Amino acid sequence: MNLKKILIIFLLSNLLISCSSKELEVDIDAYINEGKQIFLNKKTLDYKENVFIIKKIKNINPKNIYNWSQKNLNSQNFIFYSNINLSKNSFKIINNKINNVIFHKGFFYFIDHKSNLSVYNEKLKLIKTFKIYKNNKNKNLKLIFSLAAYKNFLIISDNLGNIFSFNTKDFKKEWSLNLNVPFKSDIKVYNNSIYVINTNSKIFSINADNGKINWSYESASKVLKSKDLYKISIYKNKLIFSNDFAQIYCFDLENKKILWSFGLKTENFISPPKFFSSSELVVNDNSLYFSSNFGELYSVNIDNGLINWSKKISSINIPIVYDNFLILSENMRLFILNKNNGKILFSKNFKNLFSSQKDYRKFIIRDVLPADKGFYLFLDNASIVQINFDNLNNYVFIKKNNLNYRNYLIYNNKLVIVNENSLIFQR
Repeated sequence: MNLKKILIIFLLSNLLISCSSKELEVDIDAYINEGKQIFLNKKTLDYKENVFIIKKIKNINPKNIYNWSQKNLNSQNFIFYSNINLSKNSFKIINNKINNVIFHKGFFYFIDHKSNLSVYNEKLKLIKTFKIYKNNKNKNLKLIFSLAAYKNFLIISDNLGNIFSFNTKDFKKEWSLNLNVPFKSDIKVYNNSIYVINTNSKIFSINADNGKINWSYESASKVLKSKDLYKISIYKNKLIFSNDFAQIYCFDLENKKILWSFGLKTENFISPPKFFSSSELVVNDNSLYFSSNFGELYSVNIDNGLINWSKKISSINIPIVYDNFLILSENMRLFILNKNNGKILFSKNFKNLFSSQKDYRKFIIRDVLPADKGFYLFLDNASIVQINFDNLNNYVFIKKNNLNYRNYLIYNNKLVIVNENSLIFQR
């Protein structure tokens, strides 16, 4: 049986499972003729030596970030270099078991695992607090929420399969939608539509104004799943998303068809990972950047799905684009690559940061942020390390504590660190 017949059978089986009156019908011929499905193999990792082709980086003009209305700033997960400076500021801590947080039009919105939503103004004064689920039937369940803001609406999805829209002026519910299957991806908002993926690897497009389903598409899915599977990025009417089958899809939102897809394999692993986990899908200048626990970092042309370059770097941390560089961390190693050709320009293992501590191996770099005068490295124990642009081998500790780091956001050129049990605000 040739490849075309196999692909037709695969698509027909998916369509029979997923089609309903509200779902989008995908053109099979268009998918075969225009879509490209590529399977990529994992190669052996071998980055034991440090690389110092560059010793410093030019400090370019930072951007002013005034809103962080969805996770990773925007629909394309492209985090701008900001004007924050952590060395001269103090911090305020709000103790709360935070599940998710955003900043929109001068207000913080954060929610915990018990569905308690809190609203603070920029001066950290509590404005409003209320519970999404007021009954007690979910009291023993750990709820997981995603947040996004759109115009004057707060959009919330959860692992019960519900999506809500609240008016941020009076916090009355505008609409709600129950789709039964848990949602696990972040919410992305683009051109008046909400995009979210459930645990069946089914992506939904929902009208942000009224909650009606525009369309949905169900891709292949596995029974066993990890927490870092479902990623979404949207750029110039191209929707890129991943599923738990280690597949990446690119969907043309204007013409309503699949442009291309490819799948990753683990054939060369001695002990292959039990689950597929991916970094965020970052798009910049028509290129998609992502890496995974399958062992490769990729740059992909989003127009045709062709691979610009790949490197043997295994990470699920978000790739950061800074000028002509791509910055990514793997465990305690920091990589700086040429974003156009993938050449590694700087690679250093920072494990000696904790050489005086017996348990230093527990600490790994979770995130990287290019800022005022250098890169900030966020470690999973919530320590922050600054690396200077003028000397990439020069680093200093900005903050040390014993809290468990989760992520960060920026508001009005100030930083918020999200830990497991607290929010740390830069004053």
